[in-house]
Amino acid sequence: MQKETITLSHHDGTWYAKSDNPRVAELFGTDTLPTAYTTKMDAITVAERIQAKRPDVTIMLDFII
Repeated sequence: MQKETITLSHHDGTWYAKSDNPRVAELFGTDTLPTAYTTKMDAITVAERIQAKRPDVTIMLDFII
């Protein structure tokens, strides 16, 4: 089984997580879900917090820091 990848992006002040796991889209009707984090928090901190909750996934950012 391939390791899940979550790609973080932001829009309108909210961080979003896009999963390449097809089960996410099956369950929620989309592969991209809002996180609990606003853009007041920097990308590295958001990635670290999500990684701490989901150590089994790869976290990527879709923009240049």
